Amino acid sequence: MGSTGIHRRKGQTNREFFAAQVLSPEHHEVLADITRREPAGSEWSNVYYAAVRDNRTGSVFALVIPFTRVPNPNAYTNFYYKTMDETVHPLYYDATAAILDALTDTTYEGAKEWRDKAREAVNAAAATPKVKRGDTVKFARALTFTSGLAADTLTFVERSTFRLPTGQLARIPNWKRLSFNVA
Repeated sequence: MGSTGIHRRKGQTNREFFAAQVLSPEHHEVLADITRREPAGSEWSNVYYAAVRDNRTGSVFALVIPFTRVPNPNAYTNFYYKTMDETVHPLYYDATAAILDALTDTTYEGAKEWRDKAREAVNAAAATPKVKRGDTVKFARALTFTSGLAADTLTFVERSTFRLPTGQLARIPNWKRLSFNVA
């Protein structure tokens, strides 16, 4: 399975773009969707998830599209994506409960396996402790920063920013995917 490179104009939402590029507007309707960021260093920077109704059959399936934007404004091809549906069991499981709940029954084993893994991810996210500004977060293992400092207990500032024991600020992308407790 290859990927597609294309010029994507500014101002288009992911829903609008993928509905026009991947789906047939007269035959498909996006019922629920979300775009998730992937961890730094991943092959793709984002993944678009959608529950899509086939208006001809009434069935609703999951669409999973990893994609990357190319920041070079001089390149005509500035956007790459790989179209998959749940039947190929894509290895991306961060769909929302709303997407999973919208899906109709399927006989495809790959789709059933993908749905089970995605539901596990939704349940794990729901069980993740809620963190608010100023909370002390203790990670299951120490994190080593570029300064060489290693620490497992940090103060949450906002989004992906934490205060180290030294008072310095550090950004930890996708920190919610790590094992932690709120102290």
